[in-house]
Amino acid sequence: MSRLAVFLLVIGLALALSGQAVAVRPELPELSEAQTQQLLDGQLVFITEKVQKGPSTVTGLAEIRASADQLWSLLLDNGQIQKASASVKELHTYHDQVDGQGVRVIGLNYLIRSGPISLRYFVKRRYVASEGYMTWSLDPARESDLAATTGSYSTHPGQRPGTVLFLYRASVDVGKSVPAWIEERLAAKSLKNYLRHIKKIAEEEG
Repeated sequence: MSRLAVFLLVIGLALALSGQAVAVRPELPELSEAQTQQLLDGQLVFITEKVQKGPSTVTGLAEIRASADQLWSLLLDNGQIQKASASVKELHTYHDQVDGQGVRVIGLNYLIRSGPISLRYFVKRRYVASEGYMTWSLDPARESDLAATTGSYSTHPGQRPGTVLFLYRASVDVGKSVPAWIEERLAAKSLKNYLRHIKKIAEEEG
């Protein structure tokens, strides 16, 4: 497996994967004055959480001039994932149902391809609309070509009227002897690409 192929592959994976769903609504990270000013200036903020074992978690945050409803309409649109990553070759919904707790459970079937490398995997997303967050995990009932990954989307009140904060957290463990530093760096790159894409589309439509 070439390094370029690994890079492109992880970029696609980081947009879409997770390992164990977060059980509660994600909280906003504590920001420095400089990071708060970055958001006010329309820039993206990124934070990496190091762990002793396993892949690190990369957090991305953006303030977007849109409503939470407008933003979620984009986050629930599978086409936006494919537009943000050329490595996502196929993306199909195989399950979409509200469970007994009022949580919308969405099953997605992905095919990631970079050069000669192809990976098929199945993700279960859990969207809690009333609280403005979504988590996702590999579907344990289906066989995936991946090790593990975690992630979430959540929306929060913006710092200024007419804005919303979009928080995106993800970690990627591709397996296949891919070094952790490559996974971490590419998770950060994919977050940046997706956040920029969603911010641009949401503010254009708003």
